[in-house]
Formats: sequence, C-alpha cells, structure tokens
Amino acid sequence: MEHIKDTKEYILYRAYEQYLLHGYHNVSISILQQELQIGRASLYYYFKDKDSLFAAILNKFIISHIKESTHTPTTIGINDLIDCRVRCIDAIANHIQQLHNPTLSIANVASLMLSGITQLQGFMLQLKDLGQIQFNQWKTAIQNSINRGEIKADCDVTLTAYLFQHLKCGYEDPYCDLTNNVSDFYLKSCHHLLNLIRNK
Repeated sequence: MEHIKDTKEYILYRAYEQYLLHGYHNVSISILQQELQIGRASLYYYFKDKDSLFAAILNKFIISHIKESTHTPTTIGINDLIDCRVRCIDAIANHIQQLHNPTLSIANVASLMLSGITQLQGFMLQLKDLGQIQFNQWKTAIQNSINRGEIKADCDVTLTAYLFQHLKCGYEDPYCDLTNNVSDFYLKSCHHLLNLIRNK
C-alpha cells in the first residue's frame, strides 16, 4: 500500500484491513483513529459516520467488481461467462493481497458481506438485484452455448443456471481460502459442471 498517496484511498485500504481482521462490530472510529494514525476530523471529512465508511469499503473492494462482472455482451457462452466470474473473484482477492497481511485471506470477505446485510440499509436488496442479473446472465450464456452446439440440447437452462450461480466462489468456505489463486476452486467446480452437460 506504499503507493497510496490519496488520504481517502489510504483510509479505505487501512480500514478495510481492520474490518477484515476484526469484523465490523469490533472496529470503532476510535480504533480506526489509532490504527490509521489519523484524526477524527479527517475521518469525518471523508465519511460522515462508521456506516458510510463501511458502505464505501464494501462498494470499492467487493460490490464494484460484482457490478463490473454483470456488464457482459448478451452473445457470450458459458466459457466466457466463467472467465468473467473468475476475473471478479481475482479482483476481490487482489485487494487483499495488496494489504500484505499474511493473516488475511478472501475467506474474511464472507463475514463482511454478512455484516453489510445486517447493518446497511438496502445492502441486501442490492445483492439480491445483482444476483438476479447474474442468474439471467447464466441463463443467456447457457442458451447461447446450446444454440452453438457446445452443450446438450436437452439441458435444463433454468436449473443449470441455478447450479452455476450457486457454485462456491472461494470466499464462502474456510477450506478453500487460499489468497493466491483463490479462483482455482471455483474454476474447477465450473469446469466439472460444464463437462457434465457438454455436447460430446
């Protein structure tokens, strides 16, 4: 993080590290002041309260990448959409790597997402809306792959989209929490499912 010169960016990265380490409920403004070595007035200059800071962190380090992954052409097939999801996971993991803290992994993200759901108004609805967009992307990609003869014609589009949508993405389970190549587990899962429906 030595390259970060902007104060707001510095606050976001360092506060993100504290939230990952200790969880939302265990990080107060006072703790952030101490850990970031920054005055309360400076914190409040950029963020009106703890929740606005937390919302900015979730948006920058997680939600923005999920949103970006929903901007795909309607013509892509399953393989391209899998690659898009992998890039999203890798982008989330990359922020954690930039913290240079060996005690952190992408597994810590899941608890922050849960805190966002319970603490931030509208966050759950935002996730639900993004999830619906992703689900529709899977349906479209699957149908495109059927039309191209890449997967079986009798493949149940809705059910298969549901299965792809709910594959573990690396940060939900502690047993696949490697920060490096965290998307490997997800990629292998996707390819296993794809092989089951591939038109051989």
